[in-house]
Amino acid sequence: DALPRRFLAMAPGNLALPDEPDSPNRDSSKASSTGRPRSKASSRLTEFLERQSEPTPQYLIRRATSKVHRELVEDTRNADDAGLLGNQGPEGFRRLLSRKFGSVAAAWHVSLDPDGNGQISFGEFNHRCRQMGFTGNLRKLWGELDTEKTGFISLKEIDPKAYQELEDFRALCLDKHGNMLNAWHNGFNIENKPGVPET
Repeated sequence: DALPRRFLAMAPGNLALPDEPDSPNRDSSKASSTGRPRSKASSRLTEFLERQSEPTPQYLIRRATSKVHRELVEDTRNADDAGLLGNQGPEGFRRLLSRKFGSVAAAWHVSLDPDGNGQISFGEFNHRCRQMGFTGNLRKLWGELDTEKTGFISLKEIDPKAYQELEDFRALCLDKHGNMLNAWHNGFNIENKPGVPET
């Protein structure tokens, strides 16, 4: 029965039968089902995995080059943005509004808050700034204006000085005329014209 036993041992995935004596030339600790040495294949696999886990010099050079490139791009972008009023924070934004509308207060009433609500949301702010040609980072600017994180801003956040001057003017009109309509007709537009000159 040596031939059948040898035939069965050659079948794929089959191991030597328990009662089969070990061959004197065969190391059972290094044999596989195909008769190939296990240690050689295992060592090749181990070497391959080690090579994959250790970064090659070429990989390290590429990674360092990419990092330097990203830093150069970021520095260039920041330098370009610094030249735009829209990217100089609230102060640059105020100068931009003054150049375009004559004053921050005029920009607020004519462009930013045309419906007169007294405050605007980020959506309104984003839409109206884009309409006036603003090219800066709106989300960053909004974060610098909405310091209390209420989700709304007013003229007070954009230009506190202009806001206070208008509030003082409003208080003066109310003290003298009772309301803004009377102040307009009795104080500024006595002749009932469509408008009054600046002087």
